[in-house]
Amino acid sequence: MGKIILTILSIMIVFTAFGFTSEREIVAKVGDTEITGEDLNEAIDHYIPRGGFHSKGLEKRERYRKEALKDLIERELLYKEAKARGIDITEDFVNKVVEENIKRLGSKNRLDETLRKRGISLEEFKERIRKYEAVNILLKKIEGESGYTEEEIKAYYEKNRAKYKRPESIHLLHILIKLEPTAREEEIEDKERLALSLMERLKKGEDFIEMAYKYSEDAYRVKGGDLGFIHKGQLNPDELEEAAFSLKSGEVAGPIRTIYGFHLLKAIERRPEETLSFDAVKERLSRELREKRFEERKKDLISRLRKEYTVQIFIDIDGGDL
Repeated sequence: MGKIILTILSIMIVFTAFGFTSEREIVAKVGDTEITGEDLNEAIDHYIPRGGFHSKGLEKRERYRKEALKDLIERELLYKEAKARGIDITEDFVNKVVEENIKRLGSKNRLDETLRKRGISLEEFKERIRKYEAVNILLKKIEGESGYTEEEIKAYYEKNRAKYKRPESIHLLHILIKLEPTAREEEIEDKERLALSLMERLKKGEDFIEMAYKYSEDAYRVKGGDLGFIHKGQLNPDELEEAAFSLKSGEVAGPIRTIYGFHLLKAIERRPEETLSFDAVKERLSRELREKRFEERKKDLISRLRKEYTVQIFIDIDGGDL
C-alpha cells in the first residue's frame, strides 16, 4: 500500500551518527505542523541507512531527499485526515510500542539516552507513534473500501479477456554440453562426439533426468535438466526454440549447436495457447484491481488535502516541486 505505511518496527529508535540537514532545522510545514531536518534524515534512512561521512554515502542519500520529504508531507496530510475522521490511538497501544522499544534497547535508561541524543522527548516519541498508527488505520480503511464485487471483477475479465491468454508452451528437459567461445577445433569435435553418444543412449531409452544430472553443464543440472514449461519467445537462441517447439510429447532432439555448445532436448508435455478461465485468474485479478483502486483513492485524497492545507518547503529539492 505504499512506502508511507509504517509498522511498529519502523518507528523503533535506530542509532545514527549524522544527517544531511541540521536536525532542528525546519525543512517544511504542512499547515501548522513542522517537519524537521531530523524527521527528514530518519525518512531517508528507510531508503538508505546512514553509514558514515564518506562522500559516496552522502551522495546516495542526497538522491533520496525528495522522495523522503514527499513521504513525510503525505504522512502529515494523512494524519490530519485521520484526526478529522476521529481516528484515535489508545494509550495502551502507545505504551505497548514504548515497552517494545525498551525491550529492544535493553532498558528504560537506554531509551531515554537514545531519545536525548535524537533531541526528542518521550512525549514527542509517543506522538510519533500515534501519528504512524493513525495513518496506518486510515490507509487500511481506504484499502478496505477499495475492493470490487465478484460481478465487477468478472465484467473486467470479460472486457479484457485478451490479457489472460496463456501462450503455447512446452515442458522441456535439457542437457548442455558446454563450449567456450575460445574452444579449439579438437575440443569442439570431442564435445560433439559426447553429445552424439548421449543422444544415442537417450534414443535407446536411458533416463534423461539421470543423464542431465551427470553430464549437463548448466544451472538446471541439479534439477535433472528440467526447465519447466517454456513459452514461445523464452528460449535463446532462436535455433534452440525452433527445435524445441518442433517436438511432440515424449520426443527427443539434438545435438543442436548454438553459441553455448551442444544441446539435447526432450519434450514432456505440450500445452496449446489458451485463455485462462475466470476462476483461474479471479484471486490475482481481485488483488490487482484492489491495489489499483487503493492507489487511485489515496492519490485523490492527498490531492484534496494539499488544497486544504498549505504545504511550504524551505530547502532546495532537485527535480522540481513535490
